[in-house]
Amino acid sequence: MKVRVPVAGTIGRAVDVPRHAVDGATVGVNLRWPDGALVKESDLRALAGTGGGSAGTGARPIPWKLVLEVPANVQAVAALAGAGLVTRRANGDWTVRAIVSSDGSIAITSPDGGAGNVDLVLSDVPDSGLGALLAIQRDAKGRVTGTRAPTTDDLPQGVTNRYQHDYLHTQATAADTWSVAHNLGHEPIVAVRTQGGADIEAAVTHLSANNLVINLSAPLAGFARCI
Repeated sequence: MKVRVPVAGTIGRAVDVPRHAVDGATVGVNLRWPDGALVKESDLRALAGTGGGSAGTGARPIPWKLVLEVPANVQAVAALAGAGLVTRRANGDWTVRAIVSSDGSIAITSPDGGAGNVDLVLSDVPDSGLGALLAIQRDAKGRVTGTRAPTTDDLPQGVTNRYQHDYLHTQATAADTWSVAHNLGHEPIVAVRTQGGADIEAAVTHLSANNLVINLSAPLAGFARCI
C-alpha cells in the first residue's frame, strides 16, 4: 500500500511512496550507522560520554555525528587556509594572523604558533661607538619618559667624583679675623681682596677640608675667593 507525500518547497506536487517508508527508525531495531551496523543505545551513550545507566541531569557534550547543522563560525574556521592565529574580526569574519615586528626590532620565534609557543625577544643592536651625555628619566617599567641636557648638579660631588669649583666669602663687617666655611672638601688656594678689589696680605690657616681662618694686620671688610 502506498501513500502520497508532498514534495517540500513545491505547491501541489506529491509522490507515492510505500507506507512503511515514512515510518521513523527505532534505536536498537532498525536505525543503522552509515556502515550498516545497528545503532544501539549504548553506542549513543558512549558518543555522548555519559556511560551506562539512566540519563542524568546537566549539560552534556553533543556528538558531532548527531548535529544536523554545523554552526557558521565553525564552518568559517574550518575553511581557513594556512597556519596562524585564528582571529574573529569586528564584522564577524574569521581570519588567520601572525605576530610581526614591522621594524625588525623584536625577534619572533614561531610567529604563527605553528612550531610552538610564540617567543618574543628584543633584538641586539650593534655598538656604533658614538654617544652623548644625557640625563634621562625612567618609569617603573624601565621605559624612558623624559630626557634633558645634564648638569654637574646631576652628580653630587663625592669622594671619587670631584669638581673644580670655588667659593666666594663676603666679609661685610670689618674685622681682622675672618672665619670662612667654604665646604670645598679640600684645602683651597685663597685670594683676599678689599671691597674695592685691592689685594690684601693675609695669613690663612686651614682648620679642616671645609673651614679656614684668615688673619689680617688690621680690621678690614672685603672678599676671600677660595679655589
